[in-house]
Amino acid sequence: MGVANALMLPYVVYFNFQVMKDRYFRVLRELGLLPVDDVAVLTPEQTKDVLCGFVSGLGLPNRLRDVGITWETLPGLAASAMRVSRLLGNNPRLITESDALAIYQLAF
Repeated sequence: MGVANALMLPYVVYFNFQVMKDRYFRVLRELGLLPVDDVAVLTPEQTKDVLCGFVSGLGLPNRLRDVGITWETLPGLAASAMRVSRLLGNNPRLITESDALAIYQLAF
């Protein structure tokens, strides 16, 4: 479960960026990973890339295909994700099945 969380973290952060930018800025700064000095110029893509590098630096995979997930299984993963109400309820942004699929596709 920890590998799955680490692998998906950059892509879920990318999805939630618009509602969590300031918080992500503070977290990246505290971790010493911040590529910019000003929250106003931090982009979703930068944040995703920095977190992918962090995950890779831990020796963990950061792509679904790296752990044997195929493109064809992504819709099923998205459908399954929509049944995990505990996670969906705690996400800072409303997520639909098509959003979940887009996140999995980005992580592929």
